[in-house]
Amino acid sequence: MNLRKLFWIVGLLLILVATPFILYHTVGEKEYLVVREVEIATPVGFVFQFMLSHQARTRWHPVLQLDSQVQYKILGDDGYVGSIFVWEGPVVGKGEERLFNFQPFYFFETEFKMFEPYHTEGIASLQMADEGDIVRVVWGIKGKNDWKTTMKLLLHGTTMKEILGHWLEIGLEKFKQVAEQAYLDELARRANQEVELRKKQEAE
Repeated sequence: MNLRKLFWIVGLLLILVATPFILYHTVGEKEYLVVREVEIATPVGFVFQFMLSHQARTRWHPVLQLDSQVQYKILGDDGYVGSIFVWEGPVVGKGEERLFNFQPFYFFETEFKMFEPYHTEGIASLQMADEGDIVRVVWGIKGKNDWKTTMKLLLHGTTMKEILGHWLEIGLEKFKQVAEQAYLDELARRANQEVELRKKQEAE
């Protein structure tokens, strides 16, 4: 083999080795911040009750909306700091959220981890703002991708921001539906109680 061929072979190998590093440092998504929000027409208490515990969150959490075969479990004392919501499914992969901070009627924060099909870690927060007739709910996730995840996302032509953005939109849409229906059910229950009380008073 002459020197010219050897030069081209070595050069090609260097390009192949360097390309992933170049992509990672130029167009690769190493960090992300995903934020979505929704307005919910209920008192703030009705919104927070579906945020307070992992079990309540199963009524609207996106992994249960996106994957009909997902399996989940709750570890620890639900509704308390340290409790963990774990999921695994063929569509949403594997992941978990650990509650580490919350303040009633204001916010709920978890450590968010996805293990499959991509690996990423971050902090997720649900924040509430009581605006009178509505409650504004803002859901955000801020995190980092490792080297392998960044390259895998590039190969698949997507980003964690796109993936989680879709999750948040699905989750908040269901959250709004669940909270507003709960409020309507409560109004109906109160109205029925008033009717029954009035009938009882008239009978006396």
